[in-house]
Formats: sequence, C-alpha cells, structure tokens
Amino acid sequence: MENLHQLGYVHRDLKPDNIMINLRPLQATIIDFDISNLRIANTSGGNKGTPGYFPIRPNLKDGSVLWDVWAIAAIILEADMRPGEYYGVKDERGAHFKGLEHCKDKETSPALRRLLDHTLLRSEVGTMEGLVFIRRQLQQIKFRKYKKFKPQWEWFP
Repeated sequence: MENLHQLGYVHRDLKPDNIMINLRPLQATIIDFDISNLRIANTSGGNKGTPGYFPIRPNLKDGSVLWDVWAIAAIILEADMRPGEYYGVKDERGAHFKGLEHCKDKETSPALRRLLDHTLLRSEVGTMEGLVFIRRQLQQIKFRKYKKFKPQWEWFP
C-alpha cells in the first residue's frame, strides 16, 4: 500500500475480497483498481467503495491516503473476529460500533486496541495515524485463533 501511495494513488476500495494471498512464498497482492484515484491535495469528491470499508467524512474523500488507512484498520479488525462477525457492517458508524465492542473484550490484543483507537475510532481525521503506525502495531498484535468455522446448518440431511 505504501508503494501505491508513493506512486501517487489511493486505492479507495480495500477490503478482504481485493487482497489475494499466496502462501508459498508468503505474499499479498492488492487487486481491483477500478475506483482508485490520484493522490492529490484536493480531497473533494464523492464517497465510493464497499460499505463497511470506507469512512463517510467530508475531509476524507478521493485523494486522501487516510481513506486506505481507515480501510486497512477495518480489515485488521475483521481478521481478529469470528468468521462472519463483521458481515453486515454497512457503514462507518457500524464499523465504529464493532471496533468499540471489540476493544471492550478482554481478549483483544492491546496492540489491536491501540491500532483501532488511532485509526478507525478517531473522530478527528487530522489525528489519525498512518501506515507506518499500522505496520508497527501489526508486529505486536496477537490475533485470536478460532476453531474452524462450522456452519450452523447442514446441506444434506
């Protein structure tokens, strides 16, 4: 993501579906640049993206790299949740609620709490941390390990 920003672009549609992971060798690739924009000082424009993975704030639009930072924080939050728990988050308010709820859980890693507090849960955009902060916190987060997801229904009786 840092490379994309250094090249002068903002992705604007980061979500788990747009991150491809290769396990050997371990490598993540970001895809789907349909709504990416030039990284510019002017942040006017319209909100686009996938509900639950973009903020709706007047000063966080089109050219702001904080758009991607916010989305990465939402993805990291989802990665520490049970499968399907983040599903149904439709907007920034819902993501904020999930983040607050997750931070109250005593099993949530202190590093994840810090990451969320300094990104997704910030009400003032100007005080949000960037990608360097996220990278530093990621190295310290102890993600939860859940048992394999088993659907509550049976396909065949």
